[in-house]
Amino acid sequence: MGAINSWSMGRWGIDYFNLTSAPIYLYAWGSGMNILYPAICIPFVKLFGLNIIAYRTPLILINIIAIGFLAYALLKTFNSKNVLLALIIIFLSPATIVNSRWAVESNLFPTIFYLVFAFFILYKKSKSKNHYILMNLAIALSAYAYSNNWIFLLIFVTLILLWQWKIKWISIKQLALTVIAYIIIEIPLIAFLFVNYVSHKTITIFGLSISKMDATRSVFVNFTLKDILLNIKNVFMMFLTGFDGNPKMGIVNLGPFLPFMLTFFIIGLILLLNHKNKTDDFMIIMLISLLPNIIFIYPNWIHCNALILPILYFEYRGVEQVFKTKKSLSAFILLFFALLGIYTKEYVKGYTLNFNNGQNNTPIELESMLHRANAMYKETYLVADKDNDGTNVPAMFLLPIFYNKIDPFTFHNETKKVKAAEFRQIDDYGKWHIRDMSSIKESKMKKNTIYIIQNRARPSRFSNNIRLIKRGNYYTMLMKN
Repeated sequence: MGAINSWSMGRWGIDYFNLTSAPIYLYAWGSGMNILYPAICIPFVKLFGLNIIAYRTPLILINIIAIGFLAYALLKTFNSKNVLLALIIIFLSPATIVNSRWAVESNLFPTIFYLVFAFFILYKKSKSKNHYILMNLAIALSAYAYSNNWIFLLIFVTLILLWQWKIKWISIKQLALTVIAYIIIEIPLIAFLFVNYVSHKTITIFGLSISKMDATRSVFVNFTLKDILLNIKNVFMMFLTGFDGNPKMGIVNLGPFLPFMLTFFIIGLILLLNHKNKTDDFMIIMLISLLPNIIFIYPNWIHCNALILPILYFEYRGVEQVFKTKKSLSAFILLFFALLGIYTKEYVKGYTLNFNNGQNNTPIELESMLHRANAMYKETYLVADKDNDGTNVPAMFLLPIFYNKIDPFTFHNETKKVKAAEFRQIDDYGKWHIRDMSSIKESKMKKNTIYIIQNRARPSRFSNNIRLIKRGNYYTMLMKN
């Protein structure tokens, strides 16, 4: 979805799914997608084409830049031993590794806050206006990375500015000017809220399109006492087990944090409550600002991705407090890398090979099948097992668009009658049809029609009347005689 929009904005300057120019929030499923990461990817997609590597590479590069810049900032403040320990815990965490892998547009948010943290450390040491401006600019831009964190950002900016004013890092004049700058930068998003919650009409300001969504992401927000208590319970279980059931933030049964490391987060937080420095204060303000997200929003590690930095930071502080001697710290480092070795094995074998191909709906082999179906000019059914782990069958309508470069105007004309919804499902457009296996019966299969069926859905059960075109490891391409 994000890559298709990067391609569309780069080539035609429009949101692929509602044809508005210069969007500040993408239409996507009907309930929106954050604009910042797809916008960053535009030059990569223009240069290297619409493909997985072109869309995933920028996030990897941004994370590498964040690692280098945070290392530079830490070296300006801490001794080399502490810097190395902090970098090992923060950047060799599964949370950072997996976050770098999946180009989900919201995954940009934690990386931006690595940069925010680096600018804060430099500002703490230098009191340079440039570092202060860069820190606040990064915070302001992060609002365009993940709308789920808007409430967090509002609280965090308020608290962090008041705290800096209280400790006399900034004057009341600087505070006021900073607030005005934030308002100016966020005007398009403020307009977006007005359009979608007040006027309900798409508008254009400064040449930017402020689109009315079909729906807002209300499905993830809960205000009843029952739901709030359930959210708190689920957050507790996330911390207890480490895994939230979403393999796009961590390996199954391991999650985004190495075993035992969340224990050091708790230790670090408790031990430092009465022994804080300014960096600890920054992280505690982040945690306080995140309380509404924990209480009101359905919890998983993607929805709570603003938690990643403070968790990793207090893991580091916990380890630093517990292992104070050279021998004990060396023992911890050995244990950490042993666990990282186990994680790496699971990542390469169980996660990369199994989830990305066996359990996921989009292995690389689909590309050649979809190209071939497109070249044969025949009706094509793309069929998956709806019970498949991690499957989102309705989202498969994106695959023919992605691999066969269907232009937005053609797609728009073919889907005008699709019903608006929070997560709208597009089963049919042009010659493409998306189905789950339960709806496919041999007696009702059309002649001279292609069926690309996930192997987990058992395509081999069909009779000899069905001609095999190509069999892959994960999909089989058939056509009825």
